Amino acid sequence: MESVVLELPFMSQEFNHSPKWTMSGANLVLMLEYQTETGEYQPASLTFYQVSKYSYFSPGEGGPDMAKAYDRLIRLSPERALSLPTYRIFFDERGSFEVTCKSVVFDFKGTKQEIA
Repeated sequence: MESVVLELPFMSQEFNHSPKWTMSGANLVLMLEYQTETGEYQPASLTFYQVSKYSYFSPGEGGPDMAKAYDRLIRLSPERALSLPTYRIFFDERGSFEVTCKSVVFDFKGTKQEIA
């Protein structure tokens, strides 16, 4: 069973650019740039720690379940009880990301929130 662990406080249709991801050691950083109410663009990020696997799916790939992750981070059920969790997020017209990792931190307006 999947569960929502984060609802983005902004809409992906208001991104200035497609999300950018970079690897630093075993960590993956997903950089986002969203539009504020005043029309300015501000950065936000999701950092996935101790990543064991990640995938990108272009829009239209990944099947009908992708819509459940629209502008939200969901935790998918692990296939085995001792497995690391897999997280999925889907962005409007940008595609989706799936990451298997130990933990996730959301950095928004300079405040870091540990998700899992």
